[in-house]
Amino acid sequence: MVLIKKIGLSALILCVFKVALAKSPAFIPEKPPKRHALVIAVSDYPQETGWSKINSVNDVPLVTAALQYHGFENIYTLKNAEATKSGILQAIKTKLLNKVSQGDVVVIHFSGHGQQIYDDNGDELDGFDEALVPYDAHMKYQLGVYEGQKHIRDDQVGALLQQIQQKLGKEGNLMMVVDACYSGTISRGTDFAESRGTDDKLMPTNYIAKLNPENGGGLDALSRGKDDGMAPLVVFSGARQNQKNYETYDDFNNPVGSLSLALSKNLMQVAPSTTYRELFDMVKADMAVSSPMQSPQLEGNGLDQMIFSKERNEFGNYFIPERYVNKLEVEIPAGTLAGLHPGSKVAFYNFRGDDNEPKAYGEVKKSSTLGSTIVLDRGMSKRSALKSKVKVTDYAMRGLEVHVKVEISDQNIDQAVEAFLKQNESIQLVQSFPDLIVSDLSFEQASARGDEIKVYNHMGLIIERLAVFDSPQEYAREIQNKINQYAVATYISRLQDIEPDETFGVNLEIVPIDYDMRAGRAVFTAERDAAQYSDAAGNVQFPEGQAFAFRVNNFGRNDAYFNILEVDPQGEISLLLPVKEITHTELFVEGGKSHFFNQPQYLFGFSGPVGSHVIKVIASDKPFDLRPVINSVNSGGRSGRSDGDPVQTHLSDLLEGKGTRSGRLNGGLENLGIHTVVVEVK
Repeated sequence: MVLIKKIGLSALILCVFKVALAKSPAFIPEKPPKRHALVIAVSDYPQETGWSKINSVNDVPLVTAALQYHGFENIYTLKNAEATKSGILQAIKTKLLNKVSQGDVVVIHFSGHGQQIYDDNGDELDGFDEALVPYDAHMKYQLGVYEGQKHIRDDQVGALLQQIQQKLGKEGNLMMVVDACYSGTISRGTDFAESRGTDDKLMPTNYIAKLNPENGGGLDALSRGKDDGMAPLVVFSGARQNQKNYETYDDFNNPVGSLSLALSKNLMQVAPSTTYRELFDMVKADMAVSSPMQSPQLEGNGLDQMIFSKERNEFGNYFIPERYVNKLEVEIPAGTLAGLHPGSKVAFYNFRGDDNEPKAYGEVKKSSTLGSTIVLDRGMSKRSALKSKVKVTDYAMRGLEVHVKVEISDQNIDQAVEAFLKQNESIQLVQSFPDLIVSDLSFEQASARGDEIKVYNHMGLIIERLAVFDSPQEYAREIQNKINQYAVATYISRLQDIEPDETFGVNLEIVPIDYDMRAGRAVFTAERDAAQYSDAAGNVQFPEGQAFAFRVNNFGRNDAYFNILEVDPQGEISLLLPVKEITHTELFVEGGKSHFFNQPQYLFGFSGPVGSHVIKVIASDKPFDLRPVINSVNSGGRSGRSDGDPVQTHLSDLLEGKGTRSGRLNGGLENLGIHTVVVEVK
């Protein structure tokens, strides 16, 4: 049985507009559209405002790098004290509204706190406006002192956006990102990830919210605007309004916004023809790993248009070297944010002319968030190296590193666990920003001893409760096994999809069904309308108890053999197919066909607890069986191998962080397909 858990983060809002390149006669060149951005981040709110410190400023280099990759020439930033209400509104007017032209592209990004505030004009469904919290806005309502005058209500944002939309025209493109939440409590334990917002609504003590079901305002409502010559609008929200919006960590353990990281990373890696809907699916899959207790949303009237473009995007998926070290070493302005981890492969091409023959090949020697050092396979002159286009040919997958904090009141157990974990190269013991916390203290890190030792994830969700053992060494072994399992589960969840081509590739549909019980077995009777279980953004949402089956679509010419696995927010891995009564050779779909696996042995049901689960289909052109791999992981190991089975061996290596995104490992596997579906059960 599949356990699909509910997401629990709060609202992040992203508005995206498309650019259309106007066609003009060849002999009258038209001025190309410009790309403008305003990136706003508030981390250090003044103490008198009542807001906690968060890490929003860390989002800025991620966002700006992704925008620069997409050709944004004019990027303005406001940080901390610059981002007062008047500073933000003035920047929107002077840096954007007064400078944009028809057909231009605009991005507005806000990272900071968010809050719901009493509705002052009766246009809200629930009686509360959503508001951005600038540097000078206070958390608490005080009659005659602070009544919300420094908050930026959604009505104000909407009016400015509509003015920009009008100036951009229907050929323009606008993108607004709000990495903040409008509800959810701030984590009070310093060990856990911060939440950007508060449960406390800003309102008078005698305020009575007037429900207005006829309207339903807010920033999301703007995305449903009419097509009256204005630029279309797309809204990405990192979570529903009743969910927390947690921060997460980048590859170097820096706290950042969960939406900002997922969006920036995927913008750096998408194909030019990616649509907003496809980009959202990528963001959603990433956030299901980094922030499994929140449910991102997508709305708008341009979801199926290519990002930043009405037609094909202009950017060419390449990087230009920024520093020549020596004839065999070059630095490029792209790192882990662009998916370039050590071991990734690149090729150097002439900046102009035919790209058929690379001038040299290279491999990433080391990488930071925004940069990489490339080691070349042949010497290049400084001029030749710096006048190159660098294209990625193969992405090395991220490893299984886990940052762990141990805080157990029994010093014998604490010391034994730390000493045991230090022997594991992939486990790093830290005092701040951990992925996992091992503790017998309460969630708030009170000084009193708890009932049991628990393992928490970075959001404070308990993922393991340990039994009582006789010795500290037994605790240490059990904790390491859980950390290993969590590491592999997280790594599996992060395996990026491999897009199908004409030769090979699959995708997965989760189909709600009706069934009857016959002789103790569930028997399929009818397929339900999947649209009833999806929102406008394509989020799959099922109630507890809903039965389902899988449909696997094969887009290539070759037959595709597959396994299906699932990872829950607590790091539990389940292999859904093959199950015990199915041989792995039965699981295949012929080239160019689809197959609905609705026989009794292929039926599943959703059961609690609620939350977000990652479900992946992994396919190959050869039969394979992941049962030994997953059984080994769940029993405390890392992988399972079968002599003579190259596919299983390859996938075992892949799950240990030795593989590459292309699916090729030392030439061992030519065709590999991966497709991810994120499901929420309410």
